[in-house]
Amino acid sequence: MKSFRTLLIAAIRHVLLVWGIALACLTYFSNKPADQRLGWYIAAAALILFHAVVRVRQTRLQARLAAS
Repeated sequence: MKSFRTLLIAAIRHVLLVWGIALACLTYFSNKPADQRLGWYIAAAALILFHAVVRVRQTRLQARLAAS
């Protein structure tokens, strides 16, 4: 049961990353014109980048709290 709990916590922590990758994959396999797909790719990239920014800021905050 602990492994399932760990899996759920990891999924919640990385929801933006998973959502961005899923959006990019769905866009790649869609039959929409290239100009419409570009907008979806930009949205997916924004989600992935936002995930990275949140994770880095959270890591730095934890390091500051541990140092003080």
